[in-house]
Amino acid sequence: MISIVTKFLAAALAISCVSACENAPPAAAPASERDPAISAAINDPIMVDPALTGQDRAKMAIAVNGPPSADLPPPDAGDEAVEAAKAEALKLAGGTLVRLPAPRKGPLALQFGRAATLGDVAVLARKGLTPCQVDLNYSANWATRMAPPAQVYPRGAVEVAAGSERRECGIALVRFTTPVGQGDVLDYYYSRLIRAGFSVDHQAALGNHLITAGKDKVLIQVHARQPDSGPLAVTLVATGSD
Repeated sequence: MISIVTKFLAAALAISCVSACENAPPAAAPASERDPAISAAINDPIMVDPALTGQDRAKMAIAVNGPPSADLPPPDAGDEAVEAAKAEALKLAGGTLVRLPAPRKGPLALQFGRAATLGDVAVLARKGLTPCQVDLNYSANWATRMAPPAQVYPRGAVEVAAGSERRECGIALVRFTTPVGQGDVLDYYYSRLIRAGFSVDHQAALGNHLITAGKDKVLIQVHARQPDSGPLAVTLVATGSD
């Protein structure tokens, strides 16, 4: 446990140093403010639902080798659709939402927000982990395989999903949009994560919010950003390696 915690803190400090040189953001929180359980999740297997991993293997075999380029329709932003999505989320979260604590200032949230592709996100998510070449397989199936705390928000519109099952480079990523407000979405993921026994860290910078949650051998990250117009943009990441 101690060695894994050390790896995570070293990775966080390295990211902070790079961001400080380029963007001069506020200093990251001291190591004492970070929960060891989050650090303990690094270098361990991806969190996917075992009941789903064996499904649709034929479809996965024909997945494209690059990100899709076609524009997808936005999610239904009508009042009824929003309320229905929130009701489904409330039920999945256990009947009540726990409010996400105020964030600390941190550069990684901003870096996630500036990542243009899932490949860029994968590089950020794997900083400090086992060196490897992450070859992403783009397929909508990845969005259906995430375990409950990291599943797409109810009625969210998946834009792109990708992942790699390579033992040393395991990662799964999903990017989606939702018309539900940022606060409600973040509270939903926080509620599901803490009720599943995860330790959670929350940082923010310039409108970008990043939840990092760790439990045993699992590391989950949720990035959310509300653009000036349009639906909320959310990126989910589950990463680790044996």
